[in-house]
Amino acid sequence: MYTKCPNCDTIFEASRSDIRKAKGMVRCGECETIFDAPLEKVSFTEQRKTNNSQAHEIITQAKRLALQPIESTVWYMVVVVGLSLLLAAQLLYLNKKFLLTNETSRSIALSFCQIFSCQVQYQKNIEQLEIIAQEITLPESTASESYLQVTMRLINHARLPQPMPTIKISLGNLIGQKVATGIFEQSSYISSQTNTKTVIEPQEIRDVVFTFAKPSNRVNELTIELL
Repeated sequence: MYTKCPNCDTIFEASRSDIRKAKGMVRCGECETIFDAPLEKVSFTEQRKTNNSQAHEIITQAKRLALQPIESTVWYMVVVVGLSLLLAAQLLYLNKKFLLTNETSRSIALSFCQIFSCQVQYQKNIEQLEIIAQEITLPESTASESYLQVTMRLINHARLPQPMPTIKISLGNLIGQKVATGIFEQSSYISSQTNTKTVIEPQEIRDVVFTFAKPSNRVNELTIELL
């Protein structure tokens, strides 16, 4: 059958099967106008009113340009969107440290993962963690004096939440010698605390407590490092 674009009057030849697949709605290959092909059907009588050589040239051109069913356009858009999301995922993976420490890009990543059921990990930013207090005491629950308790108060100055750090604690004596050292991974001290959150929120202040067997030498120095 022949159909004519109502916008640019270009006449096209299209098979009835293509028209049925597109449910009648097609896109003009000349001006991109979407129209109802059966509604704009051109009869042979009307076709003959056009100069024969001109009509042949128009139809030949139409076959080259190809009348585009809306269905194929939708699939094209689906493919484009899918490839764009794949590219975004690759960029996120390759630049995840930078992207996930940036507030705006992290929000985008969270929205992306809500759609695709993935998980955005918290990124460590040790420079934004500050120890604002530390002390050594005897545990109140221990009757004997065989243990020491180290208490540390931590604040997160970052604009985003971050995981609790690995903590290194060193105890020293009067002459500067180390008498005890311990490295505590997050899992080793979080489970023993009443606050079991594994992340510290922006501007949150968190107290962390550690217990040491009391060294034989008197302890006069406490050093805490965040790793």
